[in-house]
Amino acid sequence: MKRSRLLIVIFVLVWVGAITTAQIDQLLCELGGSVLSAGTVGRIRGVLHAALAQAVRWDWIWSNPATNAMRIEVGPRCHVVPEPAVVSHVLESLRRTDPVLMIFVRLAATTGARRGEILGLSWADIDLVHGRLRLVRSLIDAAGGPVLQERKTKNANCVDLDLETIELLRIHREHCADRATVRGVSVADCPLFPTADGLTSWKPNWVTKRFTAALKRASVEHFRLHDLRHFVATQMLASGVSLPVVSARLGHARTSTTLNVYAASMPAWDRAAAEALSALLRAT
Repeated sequence: MKRSRLLIVIFVLVWVGAITTAQIDQLLCELGGSVLSAGTVGRIRGVLHAALAQAVRWDWIWSNPATNAMRIEVGPRCHVVPEPAVVSHVLESLRRTDPVLMIFVRLAATTGARRGEILGLSWADIDLVHGRLRLVRSLIDAAGGPVLQERKTKNANCVDLDLETIELLRIHREHCADRATVRGVSVADCPLFPTADGLTSWKPNWVTKRFTAALKRASVEHFRLHDLRHFVATQMLASGVSLPVVSARLGHARTSTTLNVYAASMPAWDRAAAEALSALLRAT
């Protein structure tokens, strides 16, 4: 990894007019041989191409050496999806050891929301009467600390909640309201998962570390917090929930995105199609 970083620095210092396609290929090969994924190397190639395209527009160089550089083929991702029994076991373990984190994990396992989206929630985004939450912002780690920004798809997404989750949130809200009253602030302005001061949200990386520790306590094989999003998608599809509904719950901008990512998780649909065609053949 250190060698790859050094190579990038040396590459940047090369006079732009002296950069060749062969040098770019060498850089990409070096990066591909490190711990970087094919997707990351492909994005680095895209950044280089865009930067050198700007050099062409400024007449610094006559052609873009990255145009003919090696293409990085990115195959379909293999998602690690925990079994329902495993997720239930983790939730029960957290109910005893860390009930507030249990609510966070339950939200992730029932709404499909991303880690940052859940951390970006305030109580103003929760409608306990109608059982809905509104995902508007996302809390991400930045150089100067966590910052709130727009969601990945740039638009808000409303998600329905089940009755058990609503009851858990109602109890959690009462505790948060008591803390807010002591501090003289409105609970509606407080984050859903506040730190000790009651006014700032948990940090994203801290949540991940806490979740990893919870998995160890529950004695289950490690999986990522983000894999709960895949869990939601695959379980809905396997249960026959229609693709547009799954796509809307995940907050995807296009249904095609859901189809591309989770096409392999729809065996029930294909089986139903096979049986339907077989029935037609028997009828004739």
